[in-house]
Amino acid sequence: MKIISGRLKGHKILTKSNMDYRPTKAHVKEAIFSILQSGNSLGEERRDFIRKAKVLDVFAGTGALGFESISRGAESLSFVEINPENIKLLEQNIRKLSLLNVVNIIRGDSTKLPKADKKHDLIFLDPPFHKDFVEPTIDSLGKGGWIASGACIVIETEKSEKYEISEKFSLFVERIYGCARLRIYRYEHNE
Repeated sequence: MKIISGRLKGHKILTKSNMDYRPTKAHVKEAIFSILQSGNSLGEERRDFIRKAKVLDVFAGTGALGFESISRGAESLSFVEINPENIKLLEQNIRKLSLLNVVNIIRGDSTKLPKADKKHDLIFLDPPFHKDFVEPTIDSLGKGGWIASGACIVIETEKSEKYEISEKFSLFVERIYGCARLRIYRYEHNE
């Protein structure tokens, strides 16, 4: 698996041979980043939602979405991961890509996050399919203060999965890629 664009373009991300995660396919990843960098589909023409963003990659797995965002100009990156083997792999990739000063790992359950030390502008949520993690994770992110007002939240689920989230989240993009459904929301919450 490779980073497809930006300053780390072409760098390989180490993966496990016996994967217990489902990486986002390259064409879906490219579509996500095209939408986020153009801003057109998100109601803001020519706004790049990645550059200088504080990114949170929940259910990080390989970290591919997070690493891609750092490569394309994000300011900082936090991974949320519970699996010890995935955490070890993330740590190896962080060192390999020389990102120790901009990337950190939050070890634990995405549905029971601690209070955030900062709000995030861009959040990737790519949970295991058919495990009903979206609603409790969004609830945990909201209660913990992880989401900045105006943030983009990218949610990838199996196309038949259903969930309901607060009216504070406005759906801007919905697309189907094979068996996956991609939804991109904006979080509009005045504190």
